[in-house]
Amino acid sequence: MGGILPRPYQDRLEYEVAYSLKPKYWGNGYGTEIAKTIKQWGMENLETDRLLSLIHVENKASAHVARKNGMQVLFELEMIGMPLVVYGVPVNGKEAEV
Repeated sequence: MGGILPRPYQDRLEYEVAYSLKPKYWGNGYGTEIAKTIKQWGMENLETDRLLSLIHVENKASAHVARKNGMQVLFELEMIGMPLVVYGVPVNGKEAEV
C-alpha cells in the first residue's frame, strides 16, 4: 500500500511519497512501481515545489527505491527518535528550498 502523506515541516506543508510492503513481497520491484506511481500522481495533482521520501538511515533498499524514483538526498533529520535521510525531487521543474 502507499500514498501521499502531508508533513508539516518548518512552517510549510511538505508531501511525502510513502509506501509499505510485507517482507514476503520485498525485492520484486513492487516498491519501485508504487513509489513511481505515487510520485507521478503528486506531480500532477499537488500544489508543491517538491515531493519527499523520509527513509531510516539504515534502510538501504528504500534509499535505492528513492534514487530510482529520481530523488536525491536533501538533508538528514530525527523524527520520533529515528534518524532519517530525506530524499526529494522537484515538481514541475521548480527549484525546491532545503
